[in-house]
Amino acid sequence: MTDPRLAAIFDFLSKLRPHYGAPRLVVLGGSQTLDGGIHKTSTSDHDVLVFFDDITQPESFSFAADDGRKYDLMLRDPKTFAYDLGYVSDAGRGTLLHIALNGVALHDPLQIHENLKDSIRPLYLRGPNLPHEQDFKAEIMALRRNFYTLRDMCLSNAFLPALVALTNRIAKDFLLYSGHWTSTGKIAGRFLHEKLPDVKGLLARSFNHASRAGDITLYETAIMEKLHAAYFTQQHAGRTMAAPSPEHPFDAAETDFGAATTACRLNLDAFAAYLQGQNPTGNLAAATWGHSKIETVRRAIDAERFHRPSGEYFYALGRGVSSLSEIYAATIMAKPSDVSMTQRIAMLSSAFPQLKSATVAALKGNPQSFQTVFDSVLNGIQGEPAPYSFRPSRADMVADDAALRAILIPA
Repeated sequence: MTDPRLAAIFDFLSKLRPHYGAPRLVVLGGSQTLDGGIHKTSTSDHDVLVFFDDITQPESFSFAADDGRKYDLMLRDPKTFAYDLGYVSDAGRGTLLHIALNGVALHDPLQIHENLKDSIRPLYLRGPNLPHEQDFKAEIMALRRNFYTLRDMCLSNAFLPALVALTNRIAKDFLLYSGHWTSTGKIAGRFLHEKLPDVKGLLARSFNHASRAGDITLYETAIMEKLHAAYFTQQHAGRTMAAPSPEHPFDAAETDFGAATTACRLNLDAFAAYLQGQNPTGNLAAATWGHSKIETVRRAIDAERFHRPSGEYFYALGRGVSSLSEIYAATIMAKPSDVSMTQRIAMLSSAFPQLKSATVAALKGNPQSFQTVFDSVLNGIQGEPAPYSFRPSRADMVADDAALRAILIPA
């Protein structure tokens, strides 16, 4: 085993999951491999998808190897990956699908990676389902609510950070309503650059005008008109419509760590309840999720990305602001979902007055002071995260795996 990356991964797994046996397939994806690795920076981690014959539940770990490389491991088997593939079409965000299809096999003794890619490529090329009309209407109402709050904030210190975050959110919406795989943060910037350069230009012009004049008229008119046009063009073209977004209830007394971690990821109010409550399982899940989210988001706000034409840096900053506001709100509110994103950012700005100056500096390519805001918010999270940021999902996140089993575990 000459590849030091593979050696580090196998050493980690042999210590923490020896009962899973040897992996069938190990795929390195993300910025390390996409487009030949042109998107990575010196701080980029290694996103690794590891397939086993059988695992207890979907799991993720983060760790740093002795050589300084950072790894995010996502463990799957046929039944759990089948669930992922069934979920992504409606969700619109196919992280594991992207890794499996566009990544590079580090370990593939039975030469199964090409067969796996052939099986999932049609799903990837078809693109996600169009959000259900009730979800579209709910998002439009939410955006208008944020615009209303933002207009009243034009003279406040929260205006610029909120504007960056809102632009990032709209980028995600544009991608999804236009029939493309979506994301937020740096990936949204990359996808916009590649798929919707006209939208990227509109968002840049709108942001520049609003940030200088304190006037969000372009957001409320040109951007909203184009969002509607994108959605209804896809609808009239007959794109398959997703089911309405499901509710994500949670049990405040949850004792299953995988269920609690999943609830934190899907439900902001669950994250708040577990963060502030007395449930040890919930506390651990919330602390782990909060630390993991901050570390993931902050890594993308890297000065190396600043001069790249894709816009990754700007949208990473927007995701950073919104993530900070969610985590801070979860530390002080029982139901942070009761207020809009811009209201949460106003609360964050009141608690951390340096947010505006940090955002201004970051927009000029100097993210150091913004990184200190991450540290301040992180200090507000009570409790230590699980070792290696262990993040299991619910054990019932499985689906029929006959087709995948035949590929991943050939006879």
